[in-house]
Amino acid sequence: MLSSQIADRLRHARKTLGLTQAELAGRAAVSTRLVAEVERGERDNVSMATMLRLLGEAGLSVSLSDSAYSGASRRGSGERKSTRAMRVAERRATWGGRQLRLAQEGLEDPAAPCGVERLAAVALVSTQAFAVAGSRMVRARAATVHAARTKK
Repeated sequence: MLSSQIADRLRHARKTLGLTQAELAGRAAVSTRLVAEVERGERDNVSMATMLRLLGEAGLSVSLSDSAYSGASRRGSGERKSTRAMRVAERRATWGGRQLRLAQEGLEDPAAPCGVERLAAVALVSTQAFAVAGSRMVRARAATVHAARTKK
């Protein structure tokens, strides 16, 4: 379940701004039902991007902290290194996946492209991902503008 504290803060911020659930939903490009369910703490599968949009439109910002790590970041670098080493050791002990090191001899795929070709492939994928993300943002903004115009 979504934290009731976040739900309460979202509701309080929305009301402080004088927004209805429908207005907040329009600004964040989500459904009114989603806003209502989030405010009641009934929605546990909200994506991080959607939640950040909702909180941002309500004028809230997010700060993540963990007392074990935030305290370590204020101490000397030696303690930070030991904290990091402990986290790495824990991750290695609990991770059950298979690890493949391509740098080891005999594991390099002979059909794999060379460094320049790999870089070009990564650049192409990055460009395509950026274009997809941009088109989603444009569609969301267009829907918001359209909704605002139809209300008038």
